[in-house]
Amino acid sequence: MNAFEKSRQFPCAARVWKAAPHRAVLRRLQTGCYALAGLLIALGVAACGYRWESPRLPGNAGTIAIAEIRNRTLTGEVDVRLAHQLRALLLKHPGIQLTTPDHSDLLLDIELTVLRIVRTRDLATTSLTGVSYQLAGQVSVYDRRSRQYYIYHEVLQGISTLNFDSPTVETPAIRDEGLDDAIQDFALKVEDTLFLSF
Repeated sequence: MNAFEKSRQFPCAARVWKAAPHRAVLRRLQTGCYALAGLLIALGVAACGYRWESPRLPGNAGTIAIAEIRNRTLTGEVDVRLAHQLRALLLKHPGIQLTTPDHSDLLLDIELTVLRIVRTRDLATTSLTGVSYQLAGQVSVYDRRSRQYYIYHEVLQGISTLNFDSPTVETPAIRDEGLDDAIQDFALKVEDTLFLSF
C-alpha cells in the first residue's frame, strides 16, 4: 500500500503541515521584543522630562493681550493684518485666553519698523522676475503681575519671496500675496518666540 492509498483509506493519517516549533518561538520572541522596545521608549521619554501638553505662556500666565501695534513702515494696514494673524495663532492654543490689556497677565507689544520690498527685474522688459518682502519689528512681552519684561525689544523679521517663471507686471494682487505671506511669517516668529523661549 502506497502513501496515497493509505491517506485515502485513513484520512487522519494524511500528513498535515505544521509550523516548525522554533518558528513559533521566534514569533513570540519578536512580539516580546517589540513590546519591550515600546516600553523602554515610553520610559525614556518620561525620564527626559518631555510632556505631551500644549505650550505655555511665560510665568504660567493664563491670559495675554495684544497692545496696539505701532506701524512705522509707511505702509497702511500692515498693523491691522498682523493683529488679525496673531489673534488667530493665539486662539488656537487651548488654555490660553486672549483678553483686553487691562485684564491680562501678559501684554504683547509690537512696533513694526521697516517694510523692505526688493524687486528683481528682467533687463529687457523691466518686468518682475521676482519680489521679496521683508517685514521687521521689535517685540516685547511685559508681565503686568510682576511688572517685568520677559522679552524686551527683540528684533524679528518676516520674509516672503515670490519668483515668477516669466517676466510679470506687478499687480495689487501680487503685492497683497507677498505682503500677506511676510506678515504671516512675522506672526509665526512672534508665536515661536513667545512659546519656545520659556
